[in-house]
Amino acid sequence: MDRNPEYPGIWQSIGLTLMFVALMVVGTVFVSMTRQGLPPTPLDMLMVTLMSAGVVIGWAWDRAGLPFRELYPFDPFPLAALLPLLLATFGASVACSEMDNALRRLAPVSPEQLKSMRQSAEVMLRPAVAPVLLGVVVAPLAEEMIFRGLILRGLLRRFRQDHAIALSALLFAVIHVDLYQVITVFFMGLFLGWVFTRTGSLWACLLAHAAANGIGWVAVNLFGLSIQGYTDLPAETALFHPPWFDALGVAALAVGGYLFWLVTRAKGQTPASAG
Repeated sequence: MDRNPEYPGIWQSIGLTLMFVALMVVGTVFVSMTRQGLPPTPLDMLMVTLMSAGVVIGWAWDRAGLPFRELYPFDPFPLAALLPLLLATFGASVACSEMDNALRRLAPVSPEQLKSMRQSAEVMLRPAVAPVLLGVVVAPLAEEMIFRGLILRGLLRRFRQDHAIALSALLFAVIHVDLYQVITVFFMGLFLGWVFTRTGSLWACLLAHAAANGIGWVAVNLFGLSIQGYTDLPAETALFHPPWFDALGVAALAVGGYLFWLVTRAKGQTPASAG
């Protein structure tokens, strides 16, 4: 197949997103049927995610006709940017968590939704291998390859940088289905898109995504911390973070983001400008 460095465009990106969602839904339903109606385990979802993402990643690779590393740029990024990146990611996760609390305060979830959210949170916070692999390795790897390495890289060649980041973040949010998650994940997608355009590297995005997913697990299981509205299980009435924690998050996002911008300023080319 001929090389198509501008693949995917907007409609192709939407198609790839729908393909990923459809494969995840079919895989989840199939697993539930084999478990006689019981909800899938983290190990089940790990396998479903790997297979669904594998199909999308392979399909896109074939359609683009590009070398794998060009389509999915796992390039090095400045080591000096690592600590600022993690600091900014912590701040972004605090902001998104508080945004979720505010949304659930304004529009309380139903008892059924609350039960489902609590069960999901309990499973993902367990000190077990499968939830950690799913939340910190497999899901970030799959989603970053698809939404930053594939979709955002393609959109950057067709649209202005801010428009491309927003479009890729919107598609990234859509796959999370739940209305509360869609809004907060959109803002996390904006942050991850910015990270990608600053570094041109999926490694940076993968580390940030893994850190955002794993911070709560580390706080609970390694340090025994309990932070209202952040590490505790969802309550019937959403609880806000302590003011000091929000202030810490804002400071981390501002300082980490600024230092990350400074360190990556020389790198500063996007995949579109590099092509």
